[in-house]
Amino acid sequence: TSPFSLSFPPSIPIGEIVADAEPQGQALTARVRPFSDPQRLRVVVVVTWPRDPADATADDVPAAPPVTIPGTDVGGEDG
Repeated sequence: TSPFSLSFPPSIPIGEIVADAEPQGQALTARVRPFSDPQRLRVVVVVTWPRDPADATADDVPAAPPVTIPGTDVGGEDG
């Protein structure tokens, strides 16, 4: 698990990657051999980031959605 998780303790091993990750659209797909029985799992989420922030590109970070503040022009098309 991730040390950045707010829901789960960090460093809990969940599986071993047994095949290289391959691009699938904007995601990567990797084959993982789980350390537990997958039939007993309720939720699985995998999030990865570049190991070194200097290696990150603009494509690695999702764009923030536009924000509209009621009663102001901020965030509107007239902006």
